[in-house]
Amino acid sequence: MTKTEDVILNAFLESMELRALIFISLICQIVLVCLGDRRKQVPNVSIR
Repeated sequence: MTKTEDVILNAFLESMELRALIFISLICQIVLVCLGDRRKQVPNVSIR
């Protein structure tokens, strides 16, 4: 590979890494919101 191709590939991978982290963060927040709502509805659930 040439230096230009290497730079382009690295920039692409960095942008995809950022998108993946944002997507994972979104999934985690959705799960936490769903579990938080469930915790309010079920009175006998204890968190340890």
